[in-house]
Parts: sequence; structure tokens; C-alpha cells
Amino acid sequence: MNDDVLVINTTPTRVVDKSLTVFPNFDDSNKVLLDKLEDFDIEEIGKPEINSFIKKMKRAMIDNNGLGLSANQCGYKFRMFVMGSEEQQITCINPKIIKTYGNPVKMREGCLSYPGMYLYVPRYEKIDAEYYDETGKLCRDTFDGITSQVYQHELDHMNGIVYTEHVGPLALKLAKDRQNKLMQKVKKYVLSSGDNNGK
Repeated sequence: MNDDVLVINTTPTRVVDKSLTVFPNFDDSNKVLLDKLEDFDIEEIGKPEINSFIKKMKRAMIDNNGLGLSANQCGYKFRMFVMGSEEQQITCINPKIIKTYGNPVKMREGCLSYPGMYLYVPRYEKIDAEYYDETGKLCRDTFDGITSQVYQHELDHMNGIVYTEHVGPLALKLAKDRQNKLMQKVKKYVLSSGDNNGK
């Protein structure tokens, strides 16, 4: 396992100067994703170490083909996450939902900490959100569709909730079975590609 994954940081400016690694194959033995995080000290926003950390989070999210990534998925107990696409990302520090619209609907979603596992999770299609951005500005935005879904997923991470908690045991077992089959195929493909490269 990579050293980055083993480093759990709780002090806002204690950032390890290494590339960021997303926790792979998370399970209940790894408690970092199960803790509700304290508010991040907004006085720390804008410091070079934090700016660098946020850039690395964005890069890690994009490199792993994610739409969102929370700090604790990388071993840092900072109440912040990033979300977006290759073209545009936003940083959400001390995020909140201040209003929801309608009733939750089940949406298909994955998680970078559970590669290859997809679940149908109830989410609000539209929310009003409040958060600090990476400049320390207090932002209020309305998100809908996939953006609303991602925001809610990442906010759950801030509160020590993983998406597996939103589904029943049978749905989770079936999803894990599909995940295992997919990961075996990926492993087999990687091994066969390695053999071809060696010829």
C-alpha cells in the first residue's frame, strides 16, 4: 500500500508534500471515512500548503475519472471536497445544504473509494448549497441534476457517511458481486496487457 494512504492528517496546515492517493478498496477496517469532520478553520484558507493541497485534490479527481473527491478519501481530515470536470472544478469548504426541493429520487452513483461498484442512492434532484471556496469567499449556489447528486455524495463523506449506507443488504451484496466480477476482468486484462508489453 502506498505511504500516502497511511497518512491521516488532522491539522489544517499539515500537508504531506507527495502526490495525492485516493483510498482504494475502502472497507470498514479503515475508519477515516467513518468520522464526522469538524469545520475547517477558514483562517487557513489561502495558505500555500492548502492551495497546493486543493490543486492536488483536483488533479487526483480528474486522474481517477471522478466527478467529486473529498479530502478524507485521501487521508486528510479536512472538511472540504472538490467537484467538477476536466474543464471546470469548484472547491467546497465547510459545505452545507440550506434547502432541498421535492422528494429524493434514486440515482445511480459510484465512489472512487469503491472502484467499480455502483448503487442506486436516494438524492434530491435540486438543492441550495452554501460553502466557502478556495479564496475564502462564502458562496451560495443552486445545484441540480448530477451536480446536486455529487454535492450530496461528497457532503456525506464530510459527515462520515458512505454511500453503501443508503441501500439495503441485498442491493449491496448484488453490487459487491458485480464489482468483484468487474475487478477480476480488469485484473485479467491488466495482466494480459503486461504480458503483451513484455514480448
